[in-house]
Amino acid sequence: MTIVFEGGRVGMRMRLISGVVSVGVVLGAAAQPGVAAAAQVVTTDCNFDFKETFNKGDAVCVTGDVDIVPPGKILPEARFHVIPVDHPNPFADVSGGVNLIQGTGFGGAFYDQFIWLPELKAGKWEIVLDHHPYGTWTGTDLRTGHAFTVSDAPTVFSVDPAAIKAAAAIGVEQAKAMKRLVLYLTVLDTLSTAADWTLAFGPIGGLVGLAVGGVCYATGTDCPTSYNSAVITIGTKIIGGHAESLQDHYQGIVDDPPDPNFGVVVALNFGESIGKGAPHTALAGQEIPTRQTAAAAAMIIQVGAYEALVPSLEKLQGAQIAKSNLGMLIQAEKVKSYAQLAISGGDRMVAELTALEAFLNSKGTLNSGIAAAEVQANIDALAEGGLVGEERDQVYSFGYTDAQIDAGIALLTATPLPPTLHYGALIDEARASFVAVKPALLDLVAQTDKMIAENTPLVVRVAPKASVAAAAPGAVGQAMSLSADATHFDAGAVLTYRWDTDMDGVFDDGLGKSIMFTPGAPGPLVVSVEVKDNADRRDVAHRVIEVEVGNHPPEITALSPVEVSPFAALNEAMSFTVEAVDPDGDPLIFTWRVDGVVQGQGADFAFTMPDEAPHKVLVTVADDDPYSPDASALRIVRASKWEPGGGVGTDTDTDTGTDSDTDTDTSGGTDGATSASGGETSGGASGDTDGSSGSSGTDGGSGGTAGSGGSTGSGGSAGSAGSAGTGGATDSEATSATDSAGGDNDAAGCACAQSPDTEAPWFGLGALGLLLLRRRGRARGSA
Repeated sequence: MTIVFEGGRVGMRMRLISGVVSVGVVLGAAAQPGVAAAAQVVTTDCNFDFKETFNKGDAVCVTGDVDIVPPGKILPEARFHVIPVDHPNPFADVSGGVNLIQGTGFGGAFYDQFIWLPELKAGKWEIVLDHHPYGTWTGTDLRTGHAFTVSDAPTVFSVDPAAIKAAAAIGVEQAKAMKRLVLYLTVLDTLSTAADWTLAFGPIGGLVGLAVGGVCYATGTDCPTSYNSAVITIGTKIIGGHAESLQDHYQGIVDDPPDPNFGVVVALNFGESIGKGAPHTALAGQEIPTRQTAAAAAMIIQVGAYEALVPSLEKLQGAQIAKSNLGMLIQAEKVKSYAQLAISGGDRMVAELTALEAFLNSKGTLNSGIAAAEVQANIDALAEGGLVGEERDQVYSFGYTDAQIDAGIALLTATPLPPTLHYGALIDEARASFVAVKPALLDLVAQTDKMIAENTPLVVRVAPKASVAAAAPGAVGQAMSLSADATHFDAGAVLTYRWDTDMDGVFDDGLGKSIMFTPGAPGPLVVSVEVKDNADRRDVAHRVIEVEVGNHPPEITALSPVEVSPFAALNEAMSFTVEAVDPDGDPLIFTWRVDGVVQGQGADFAFTMPDEAPHKVLVTVADDDPYSPDASALRIVRASKWEPGGGVGTDTDTDTGTDSDTDTDTSGGTDGATSASGGETSGGASGDTDGSSGSSGTDGGSGGTAGSGGSTGSGGSAGSAGSAGTGGATDSEATSATDSAGGDNDAAGCACAQSPDTEAPWFGLGALGLLLLRRRGRARGSA
C-alpha cells in the first residue's frame, strides 16, 4: 500500500509505517491474551513520524488499522482510550474524551489520527482499541501494553527544606533541655515526703533521697512518694517520655536524605507513643495532672506528625531530583497535611501549658523551686565518693542492688543540671520547642501549596485521593460514627476503605466508608483511613477527633500510714487504711497487693512483716466503669534493722521555710528521730553543733529534751529564753522561736488531706531546703 502526498517522501514514510504496523504491533498484540492480532496501532508525532516519548506540549497521534464494521456503518471503526499502564479498567481514559477513529484506508487503515492534545500528563500510558460492542471487552479488542511515555517537564518551583532543618535543630536542643528538667524534677519529687526522708534519714536525708530518686529513674522502678505527688510525677514523666520522642524526630528532620521511592505515601503511626502508654488519662481530678496529660496528648500529635513528615519530606526531595510531577504532587500533599497536623498539635500543647502556667502562677508556685547550687553540691558529693556507710545502707533498705545504685548515681552525675529547677522552666522549654519550629512549618505549608498548584494540572492522579469527614465530639466508652470518601479519575474504580482508630499505624480497626468507633481514652485522638483501588494503588488521610472523659476516675484522699516507706520489725503487724472518692458517685472496689500479689480487699488491710526484705504494699481503687483508670498508692515497708539512729546520736536541723529553726536531739534512737515532726524551735540540745545564739527572750535556749518513747515520739520541749544554746556553734538561721507544726504528713509535702487547689504542685517546697543539705559528715571531717 502506497499513498503519495507531495512527492515520494511521505509515500516512503507510509510504506515504513505499514511495515512496522504489520510486524511490531502484531507481535505486541500477540503477547496480549485474548486480543485480535489483526488490529494494530502505534503512536506518531502527528507529522507521519513514529514517536514513543512525548513532552507535555506535544500532541499524540496514532497510525494503524481497525477491523470491525459496526451494525449500520459502512467503514470499520473503533474507540481509542489512553489509560495508565497496567490499569485494571481498560476503558479508564485520561485523554479528556473517547476518540472514535474510522479505518478509511485499505483494510481499515488509518494514519496520524489525534488521540490526545496538550496539555499532556506525565506518565507511562497504554492505548486500548475498543471495537464494537463498545465498553465491553471482546476478543477483537486490542490493548497495547506500554505504548508511549510522557516525560516530566523541568519544574520551576521546588520545596527548600533548609528552614525547617534549621528550626528542627533548635527543637532538638529544647527537647534535650526538657528531658533534663523532667529527670531532675522527677528525682526531686522523690524527696517530697519530708516525714520519711528528713526525719527518718536525719542529716543525710537529702543525699540519700537524691540517690534513691536517681535509682528509681534509672531502673524504672516505683519510687516512694505521696499519692498526689505520684500522680503529678506521672504527668511529668509522660511529658519527658514524649520529649525524648520529639528530640529523635526533630533530629530526623535535620538528617533526612532524599528518598527515590516517592510513589509510596506514608501513613501516620503513633506506635512509639503507644509504647510509652499513650493515649493517657489523668489519674486525679486536679488541675495540674489534667493539664499535664492534655499537654502530653498534644505533644503526641506532634510526635506522630513528625514521624510521618520526615519520610514524606524525604520522598518529596526525591521526586524533585527525579523531576516527577506526580511524585511531587502526591508527596507535597502529604508534607502539607503532616506539617499542618504538627502545627495544630503544637498550638494545642502551648495552650495547655499556658493554662497550667496560669494556674501555678495563681498559687504562687510557678517559679518556686530548688536552688540548683544546692542540688549540684549533692551531685558533686555523689560523683566524688558515691554512697558509703549508713548512706548506702538506706538505699539498700529499698532492696536495690549495688549495680542499680551505681546506675542511678551515674545517671545523675552524667546529666547536666539545668540552671533552674521548677515547673515554670519545664513549661518554658516545652513551649519554646514548638515556638522555634512553627514559623518553618508554616513556611513549609506555603511552599507545598505552591508546589501542589503547579503540579496538579500536569499529571493524572492514577491513585485515589482520600479524605475523612469531620466527626462530632465523642466521649470515652460511647460509640461514635466515622466516615470517609475518596475521588478517582476512573469512575468505575472499585475502592476499599480500611481504618486505623487505635493510632498504631495498622489499618485493621474497621472496613467500609462509614464505621462505628468506641474511643477508650479522652482526646484529642487521630483516626486514619486507607483507600485502595482495584490496582492496589492507595492514599491515606486522617482527622483529629475530640473525645471527652465519659466517666471520671476515683481519687485517693487519705492513706495510713502516712509515711511512704515505714519501718517494721520481723513479724510486726501493720494496719493500712485508705479513703477515696469518686466524682461520679460510682461504687468503689479496694484491692491490696503485696509485691504484686493480691492479699486483701476493702478499705482496711493488715500486713505482717514476714522477713527483713522490703515489701511493696499497693492499694488500687477502681470504680465500675471499664474505661475509667484506677487510682493507686504505694507504700514500701522496710525492715527495722535499716532504721537510722539505732542509739547513735544524730542531729537533725530542720528549717521549716519560715525562718524557724527546729533543732532536735535524736539521741533517743528511733523515737527521737521521729519526734522531730513536733520538735522545738529554739537552740540545739546537748551535743548539737548548731546551737543558736539567743539575742532575746524568744531566741536561743538550752535546748529541748529528747522525744519520749512511742511509735511517733512526742515533740521536744521549747528551749528556754536567754543565752546561747549549749550545743556550741552559732546557728545563723535561728531568727524566731515559732513552733513548727508537725506530726502529720501534709505540711511536709503530701497533699493527701489537702484540697486540690492548695496542694504543693509536685514536691514539698518547704521541706526541700533541708532535703538538699550538703553531706555534713564530709564537711565536718574536712573542717
